[in-house]
Amino acid sequence: MAIALSATINPSRMLAVMLVLMVVVANGSIAYLILSFERDLIEVISLTAVFGFASLFVMLRFFRMRQSVQLDISDSGNIILRVLTSDVPGMDSVNVVMIDKSVLWSALLLLHLRSDDGRVRVFVVMRDCLDADSFRRLSVAVRWIAMHTSIKAVSSMDVASGNF
Repeated sequence: MAIALSATINPSRMLAVMLVLMVVVANGSIAYLILSFERDLIEVISLTAVFGFASLFVMLRFFRMRQSVQLDISDSGNIILRVLTSDVPGMDSVNVVMIDKSVLWSALLLLHLRSDDGRVRVFVVMRDCLDADSFRRLSVAVRWIAMHTSIKAVSSMDVASGNF
């Protein structure tokens, strides 16, 4: 089966919107809980501001870490990761291997990719990161790689050491 594929994965807008909504709901809930303990208005505002700044820090870190990547998958299942919006020199292209922690659902691909130096990078690929055809092709390709790497792991085990 030929699975050669080159897919450019853009950051998910849906994930960003869900994060912002989660932060708004969490901070609103914290303000409501603090207010329900009959605290002074100054305490409510100060504690809400502390939680708000902490969540703002998390959101800013999330938005700064967003980057477009290109996955080049060869016929044999080798993966080359190219970071398109990288500020780090030497991160132009890296050979990676998909590890078994990856989650492959119909609308979400959570790819755990380990580079040659042992660094594991996690990519959340939702349907809005690619067009529909590219998402389908990428999903088929990573499922094919996952199936064949798990078969290699099973076939490399020593079955002669069993009890029979």
